Amino acid sequence: KLKPGYNPTRCPEPKWGHGPKREILTRWAREKLRRGEFEQMPEGHNCEWGSRPTIAQKTKRGSTKADDDFDIRVCGDYVQVNTQCVRFIANQPTIPYQLEQGRGHMRYWYTDGRDQYNGWRIKEEDRDILAIWTPIGLLRPTRMQFGWMNAGIVTQGDIRRMMENDLSTHAKEHSMQAADDFS
Repeated sequence: KLKPGYNPTRCPEPKWGHGPKREILTRWAREKLRRGEFEQMPEGHNCEWGSRPTIAQKTKRGSTKADDDFDIRVCGDYVQVNTQCVRFIANQPTIPYQLEQGRGHMRYWYTDGRDQYNGWRIKEEDRDILAIWTPIGLLRPTRMQFGWMNAGIVTQGDIRRMMENDLSTHAKEHSMQAADDFS
């Protein structure tokens, strides 16, 4: 949701040059197009938005942030986009509360939605807002993106509603949900 009187932000296309960054971003963009997670900007479409890409370190499961073995995550530098969006409020218990609720149980099972946001489609009319520049042109996502300030709140809210509406009473009484990706 955009703020009233929002100002679209389209940064100039970066100068890509040659080297590993260009190669990484080109390969990433082609893979995202192949998987349907992004699409080329439609021909003749005048997009008012466009963010630079950023490459973030992604700690591998079981590793620490200081380990030399890590993955990367490419996402949009949505700082300017986020200033134009209305911040949603999380309806989620705090982590200390969740830990207290789980204390004393015999078994624990942990799961993490590693690419969780890819499960949420972006409506076609909303895709331009999260468009990012790549060496192969301006691409817009078809799936929710890391870096958008409300992504964690949207996904966790949907998961909470699914748990409330679709789980058995027994499953609800013996499970909990904790979120860590709020911006």
